[in-house]
Amino acid sequence: MFDNFNKNIDIISALNTLNIKHQNKPNSKGWIDIICPLHNDHSFGNASININSGVISCFKCGQSKNISSLLKERNSNYIYTPQILIQPKIKKQIQNSSINKDLIYNFIHKEIDKPEDFYYLKQRGFTKEFCKEFKIVRSFTDPYCDYFAFPIIDSNKSICLTEFRKLMQIEYLQTYYNSCSLSYEQLNEDFKQHCKDNNIHITNYKLYKGNEIIIDKVLFYLLDKKVKYESGSRIKETIFNIDNLNYNEILWLVEGIGSIPKIWNNISKNVTCTFGSQISLDQIIYLKKFKQVNLVVDQDEAGVKMVIKLRGELKKFFIIDILYEDTDEEYVNAIKNCKLKLQEEFLAKSILKYGKTLF
Repeated sequence: MFDNFNKNIDIISALNTLNIKHQNKPNSKGWIDIICPLHNDHSFGNASININSGVISCFKCGQSKNISSLLKERNSNYIYTPQILIQPKIKKQIQNSSINKDLIYNFIHKEIDKPEDFYYLKQRGFTKEFCKEFKIVRSFTDPYCDYFAFPIIDSNKSICLTEFRKLMQIEYLQTYYNSCSLSYEQLNEDFKQHCKDNNIHITNYKLYKGNEIIIDKVLFYLLDKKVKYESGSRIKETIFNIDNLNYNEILWLVEGIGSIPKIWNNISKNVTCTFGSQISLDQIIYLKKFKQVNLVVDQDEAGVKMVIKLRGELKKFFIIDILYEDTDEEYVNAIKNCKLKLQEEFLAKSILKYGKTLF
């Protein structure tokens, strides 16, 4: 596979495979700035990779290595596939702003025709219609194997990227324990304790038991990150489905993608998320454009901090304060029947629970 590097491997794909942070464009001599993977590097400017030879060179640690060697070394825990992922290209001007327009996945994938077959998707109300509308697919290419790929498009900013979420956590847990009788919560707690007791962990893309490397794809999957993005992701510059949201309607806002399907299917198509509770300035600028924002807040400290971040920023801002999560059957009805709370009313209650340190 690695005999002819230039013909078989795309540099950007290889960097993404190894989770090496990088700039997107080479200089006039064909070098791309990267965060050095050969020492504990934290900033650009120390190392670079040549797009013609694949050679990584770092003047700070003095090491040099071909990226194909790194791929070979780290291949023990997953199978490398050439052209693993090339960030989808977006046209400078998209005539039709539909999220389905001109989106091409450059990794091995399959459409999700039966989302009810997967515990994660079923619990959160993913339907065939929802998956088709937003081109959600199951990935079969490492390091995103058995994750589902969720395209994020913002044509105004020429953003076209993908969020990857773990698809088969409980299925892998059931395989590991050879049991379908225990709940996900119980299996997950047992697994966490098992890893702690046996000092099982992932470091530098390799699976360890104590100080010894082990090869176990199930364990590696279970310990891998829940959510992944391509290197250099601009996810916090936008909000979900911004091209198709209506500024003159009420916007329903949630933290993550997992909470969107039930609202989209049962309450409003004008729903979005901020990809986590940490709100960026770019996201606030977008949210300010809507006539009213209803936030379905998560019942945790991060959810309260999200409200604090948005306090005073939006024209009309209300809180949907419910005790149910997006995995609960009562989630939709609870939202429909919930009385809208003003932000100050919600925060006053939060002081009693979390203390004044939040503010």
